[in-house]
Amino acid sequence: MPDFPRANDISRRVPVVLAIAGFDPSGGAGLIADIKTLAALGCAPVAAITSLTFQNSYGMRGAIHQTAQSLRLQLLPVIEALEIDAIKIGMLPTREIVLEVSRLILEKKLSAPVVDPVMHSPPVSS
Repeated sequence: MPDFPRANDISRRVPVVLAIAGFDPSGGAGLIADIKTLAALGCAPVAAITSLTFQNSYGMRGAIHQTAQSLRLQLLPVIEALEIDAIKIGMLPTREIVLEVSRLILEKKLSAPVVDPVMHSPPVSS
């Protein structure tokens, strides 16, 4: 496990990157892919799930989206305990989630995010 810096620790060694995205159980996209990439780049990834997807490499079968409140409840403990050096945003499935992420970034004075939106996920053909 990476050595996570506390908000008041000035002797930081590893940048903390917050990934906010959907969960792809196949690992080909979403949080699993983001976490693998961030760790390979030497960062300490922390994350929040916006949506649980039902998919594989052939396509999407469905999803259950988090509420803005459940996303906020995931993010606050992490943001309050750690100094977030960067933010990577993926799937924001609803308007309320988009607004909540924007609100938290402004409210907590977080750095500007890297936004990597999901444009289209093809359904699985029968």
